[in-house]
Amino acid sequence: MKDLTLKSGFRLLLRHDPAATSVSMGVYAMVSLSQEPVELNGIAHFLEHMSFKGTPGKSAKKIAEILDSMGGRMNAHTSKEYTAYYITVLPGHFNKGFDLLTDLFINSTLTEEDIQTEKQVVLEEINMYEDTPDENIHDIFANLIWDKHKLGLPIIGTKESLDRINQSNLRDFKNHYFNPKNLIISMAGNLPAEGKLIEKIEKAFDLPKVNVTSFDDLIEIPKPSSAVKFQLKKTEQIHFCIGGQGIAHDHPDHFKLSVLNTILGGAMSSRLFQKIREKKGYAYAVYSYPSFYKNSGLFTIYGGINKKKFPQTLKIISQEINSLKTKPVSPHELQKAKDNLKGNLALSLERSSSWMSWIARSKMYYGRVYPLDEMLTKIDEVTAQDVQAMATEFFNPDCMALAAIGPFGAAQFKYNGLTLTDYLAKLNLSF
Repeated sequence: MKDLTLKSGFRLLLRHDPAATSVSMGVYAMVSLSQEPVELNGIAHFLEHMSFKGTPGKSAKKIAEILDSMGGRMNAHTSKEYTAYYITVLPGHFNKGFDLLTDLFINSTLTEEDIQTEKQVVLEEINMYEDTPDENIHDIFANLIWDKHKLGLPIIGTKESLDRINQSNLRDFKNHYFNPKNLIISMAGNLPAEGKLIEKIEKAFDLPKVNVTSFDDLIEIPKPSSAVKFQLKKTEQIHFCIGGQGIAHDHPDHFKLSVLNTILGGAMSSRLFQKIREKKGYAYAVYSYPSFYKNSGLFTIYGGINKKKFPQTLKIISQEINSLKTKPVSPHELQKAKDNLKGNLALSLERSSSWMSWIARSKMYYGRVYPLDEMLTKIDEVTAQDVQAMATEFFNPDCMALAAIGPFGAAQFKYNGLTLTDYLAKLNLSF
């Protein structure tokens, strides 16, 4: 594993595996919601879309033909804190794959015609998202609990902010933020010789050196608000998220919270899955998950619930949270959760693309590449007392919120704007 800083200022991560049957390359731009002007929310995501529309020497069709000729896979995605562009090819196609990826990332033409076409595509993406309550509810929840903070905004933006994006602000945004200060290049798999590789990267990423704003310059800690929000939609289920403030990636309690999550709702044998789905049959999907960011996080419980069983479901969640607060988990349940977490972690790193992604995000959030063995040890060190302490600390209704979409009656909307504590009291529940 090599962690290098090139002359141009780029951070380069290399994990060479001569036995690998593929090679994966990624460019990670630490640019997303925090860098976006509020009125241009979604511009990082839109720029990701535009990168595949063509370059001076390649049309969108030509890009697809080159990729298909290699049998490769290329994609991109935008998270709340970064945008990633990546490709996986056979080792023999490394140069061709590298040239294609860098051309798209650096030289996308951003023509006015392509911008207008892609706006229609993203508009349909927004429409699709709004028609999918089991996905949309997570954004509604983030916006509710992180009111007025950029991390609470939708990654894809809104119809209004999409309309404001134009060729000029796209180019300005890209030129300002896509620079060595904010970029990580990550490669894993059966890589070519390091010397020639570095020379190739230096030549390809010869970007202008300007005084720019970095990722770290714009990160502020969001403050949670405790609120309840119900949104009317004619659905067969009620989709809800309930949760509160979490922790950052590099927080010392990262793995303790992960074990707690596995026990509560992060696995098929978890308490919420077994009691709400398997025992009661109230839901098809119910789970919990932690979201870790640069200096904050969320802990979220989601359910798509029989519309008549919403109060009963909240009662089960309340019971399980209070149980975790008051009673240490058994040695068997604790070990089962640890084994599940370790197994998922190890299996998630089987492919070159997984390693490429992991080492980039590890560098981004921890400042170093976190060894797998060290992570497994951290998981093993978690105790039942740690889990209990995490439940007590993070399940505080004064720092939690509840968002739900469904066929609510008019009476339900009188609860909008209440704190979660007050709403739970109406149901004779508490955490």
